[in-house]
Amino acid sequence: GDFSLQIPIKSKDEIGVISQAFNEMCERLNSYISEVYAAEIQRKNAELNALQTQIDPHFLYNTFDSIKALFVLKRYDDAYAMIDALSRFYKINLSKGDDFITIEKNLVMLKSYIDIQQMRFGGEFEYIYSVDPEIMQWKILKFALQPLVENAINHGIHGFTTEGIINLDIVRTGEKSLKITLMDNGRGMSKEALKKAISGEEGRNGKSFGLFATLHRLQYCYGDRIWWSIESEENGGTTIIMKIEVEEC
Repeated sequence: GDFSLQIPIKSKDEIGVISQAFNEMCERLNSYISEVYAAEIQRKNAELNALQTQIDPHFLYNTFDSIKALFVLKRYDDAYAMIDALSRFYKINLSKGDDFITIEKNLVMLKSYIDIQQMRFGGEFEYIYSVDPEIMQWKILKFALQPLVENAINHGIHGFTTEGIINLDIVRTGEKSLKITLMDNGRGMSKEALKKAISGEEGRNGKSFGLFATLHRLQYCYGDRIWWSIESEENGGTTIIMKIEVEEC
């Protein structure tokens, strides 16, 4: 697979001619591989950006709708607090265009999001998290956690229970590997509904798009370096487990 190899040409006989042809072939293959690789990277970035823009407006719409309602109710302090949380969220989310940010920054961004949702839904749920302090500076895909938590709140807890619990656990499992477990005690899904959510069918109907899009982004970025599973049952909550091998620690 190493097409940078070049055969030294020591003669002008048949062996020399064959060697020259071999070297030219390797150069052409190297050039072709580089072009294909560059095109694939561009396609990958374009798909990631498309998925990102599909997720962002969904969150923005709900937040601005809540801010508008707070102003109508003359709850100006709450409206200010929500705008401030939104500002903190996007300050990290933009991250100078970086696709991968530290777990610590992901958690800060997630906390800003949860502050907004708890103001929206009046304390319908409690957020509990536990993270191995040794891996706080490890980098994972930006926007990997928030859409999953959003899905748990909007499609699991809201309207189902006033004592919701969202539990996030991130632990180190190897030299460059970690395990993320996200659990909620919401309404859960039947096997058929879960299948539709994972396939993206529910997203096309305006439901659970964050789940499909996030899993798709993760699989696209990490490839065979990620493994995930989802367990859910009606009225029994949902558990998402992801095992990731990171590139930077």
